[in-house]
Amino acid sequence: MKNNHFIIVGGMRCGSSYLAGLFDEHPQVTMAKPFIINEPKYFLSPNSEKNGYDSYFDAYFSDAPESSILGEKSVSYLETKEAAERINSLIPEAKIIIVLRDPVRRAISHYYYSRKNNLEKRDFDKAFLTLEDMEPSPEFSEISMPPFSYLNRGLYQKNIEYYQSIFGQKNVHIIILENLVSGMDGGLSKMYEFVGADPDFSPSGFEIMTNQSTPKNYSPPEETLERLRSYFRKPNDALSQSFGLDISQWDNS
Repeated sequence: MKNNHFIIVGGMRCGSSYLAGLFDEHPQVTMAKPFIINEPKYFLSPNSEKNGYDSYFDAYFSDAPESSILGEKSVSYLETKEAAERINSLIPEAKIIIVLRDPVRRAISHYYYSRKNNLEKRDFDKAFLTLEDMEPSPEFSEISMPPFSYLNRGLYQKNIEYYQSIFGQKNVHIIILENLVSGMDGGLSKMYEFVGADPDFSPSGFEIMTNQSTPKNYSPPEETLERLRSYFRKPNDALSQSFGLDISQWDNS
């Protein structure tokens, strides 16, 4: 009999490592390691279905307690339809978690992440001047996610809809990062309850963000911020209406 599984499929630079850490603290949960910086990305491989569930379990959960709820965090999955299909093939009952962040702040974090990893050479204003994502050159072909998708990666709706079409709405849990960290609507308890864990557990790392990339003293030009806000305004409204999400904390980016 398979254990209960959940997978945090994204989004990138939306607090997924923070979320994985909160799950990792829970005594009823075993997270696949590593989940910060490097990730399992098991279902990106075309061979994952052929290798079967036992191969996946043995690679990441062989030491897990028998009754443990098993979790994975790999943010490349959200944008990869084949990954969704492979997960569904091996673990059709899996619970899917998608964490979203104000796409303006996500884009800025993504830019600094690419800078930090020596992928991005442009200065901040130039990277966002045209409101068009730069296509990566062939030298970046081995990277699982295009490193310059600062804008497109913040257009969340189509990817969410695809996962819901595969796993069903009730098995896809959407978390707004800003609401979670501010304690709105018992978001922490709800995410634990969604995967079948004790919702009353209180993790010690709730107030500790992990894998941050944006400098603490950064101050982007207001003109650039407003340009980004304008770009995401309509998609954000559509996202909120389609999924009934409270994104009011995104308005003051």
